[in-house]
Amino acid sequence: MPAFWNTPLIDDLKEHKLDNQSYEIVNQIDADRTHGASQLAVLALEGLQALAELWQGDNVDEFCQDLQVLIDELRSVRPSMVAIANLMDGFQRQFQHIGKARLSDVRESVINIAGQLKEDTRHASEQTAVEVAELINENEVLMTHSLSSMIKRVFTLVRERSVKAIVTESRPGNEGLLLAEFLSSLEIETCYVTDAQIGLWVPQADKIIIGADSILSDGAVVNKSGTSLLALAARESDIPVYVCCERFKWADVNRDQIELEEMDPEELGLPPMEYVVARNIYFDITPAELITAWVSELGVEYEW
Repeated sequence: MPAFWNTPLIDDLKEHKLDNQSYEIVNQIDADRTHGASQLAVLALEGLQALAELWQGDNVDEFCQDLQVLIDELRSVRPSMVAIANLMDGFQRQFQHIGKARLSDVRESVINIAGQLKEDTRHASEQTAVEVAELINENEVLMTHSLSSMIKRVFTLVRERSVKAIVTESRPGNEGLLLAEFLSSLEIETCYVTDAQIGLWVPQADKIIIGADSILSDGAVVNKSGTSLLALAARESDIPVYVCCERFKWADVNRDQIELEEMDPEELGLPPMEYVVARNIYFDITPAELITAWVSELGVEYEW
């Protein structure tokens, strides 16, 4: 059983009438290593819908209390991904206007509000991909790091432009392998390289395109560790770096306020040895001065 299930938070959830599916979604988000912030944010909204559909009880106040327990847990489960917290806040802003109502009406409101936020999220992601695709020309070589649903959408839109890709393995999860498989299915010529080769391959690219788990208040980017090294190498070679990120991932916090999640060091495969400690921090911060432009569903938001 994953260690997460032994935490006080899950014990608190089990004390309430939360159905198994609701807190299984919390656990799924916590354990996920292959999906980006957009997809996990949508999954969080589905957790709210699951609660409304399956909650066992007949008291509206108890339901709202349990809903708040779930919202608070979802808001904090992946602190490097502000999209989840932002959507939970957006949900609460709309839900607080519901007021006193029958339980059936409150349930329906939760389902409808979360459903509309899911639709808005998907639309923002699709439109952001369209805006990014407009910046990509025929025959360009695009380099990226990690696995981003946004970047997959962009490549899908530009597949007929004879673009090529350079994809890093993105250790320790090797998410780049999944992206390479996806690009192969699109028949896009792809070069798959180790993270250690980033500096060698950046000069071969026309553009760097990356997704983001969060955009901080000063324009800095939180993304899979290795992104800042990619951006540094790009600056050295004068290659533009484009951050492709929907508006719901933008945060009103600075780098001192964001938590960079650290995962199980066993993922690194280091055998036990005296005096050696493995660290596995999954995200890093790329400063704004290394970014050429930030692109959202509104188009090019800022250009350095």
